[in-house]
Amino acid sequence: MHFGRGFDAAISTREEKGDNMGRKAEDLTGQRFGKLVVVSRSDKKSKGKNTNAYWNCLCDCGNSVAVISYSLKRGCTKSCGCSRREDLVGKRFGRLVVVSYSHVDNGHISHWNTVCDCGNVSIVSGGHLKNGHTKSCGCMKIELSKARVGILNNRWNPKRTYEERTQGRNIPGYEDWHKTVFERDEYTCKKCGDYSGGNLIAHHIEGYADNPKLRTELSNGVTLCENCHKDYHHLHGYNNATREKFEEWINE
Repeated sequence: MHFGRGFDAAISTREEKGDNMGRKAEDLTGQRFGKLVVVSRSDKKSKGKNTNAYWNCLCDCGNSVAVISYSLKRGCTKSCGCSRREDLVGKRFGRLVVVSYSHVDNGHISHWNTVCDCGNVSIVSGGHLKNGHTKSCGCMKIELSKARVGILNNRWNPKRTYEERTQGRNIPGYEDWHKTVFERDEYTCKKCGDYSGGNLIAHHIEGYADNPKLRTELSNGVTLCENCHKDYHHLHGYNNATREKFEEWINE
């Protein structure tokens, strides 16, 4: 005969607290429940009025988990969760082949040991493997970035001359321009006020590539920290920079 959940919970609570005769709660240390072996009592506390104890258990797969006592004794929990987990060993995801299970993180996300076609090994979450987020150890991204050179680069500017491409920004007066901009702005980012040093950039208000005559004009320079400089270019890109765009951004 079954008396319902309330009766089961009451019995479980009495098992942990002992009864009025003074008997102690049952010690589950060393006992096996499915794939789990109890190693010690846990400090984890039950919520609400439930006084059932939690027990630290070691699963046959190597993971540790804290389980409430009545779930163990009634057979509700028989593993750390690996019995329900899809086995990805041997499966291929892009350049990665799963060779073994790794671990479960604090968010209960399963991670897997993988070998890439390039020979590198990496640990990747099962979700990132299955949804296509991760397809290599990182080598694919490096190869793609190297391939995006010249006209294939998203920052390619057709207006630049061959000399400008080969010489970079090594033009007369450029280093002095940097120093003068920093000194005028007292080595302080004009956007956020950062003056810690070591992370400052002399930014061209009117774009460097589009305005050759303004490249060393003091009035066309402003001091920004690295974070603010990245923020500006993330918002407006690297081409066709104008004073109007800059002033709108700096005054936000």
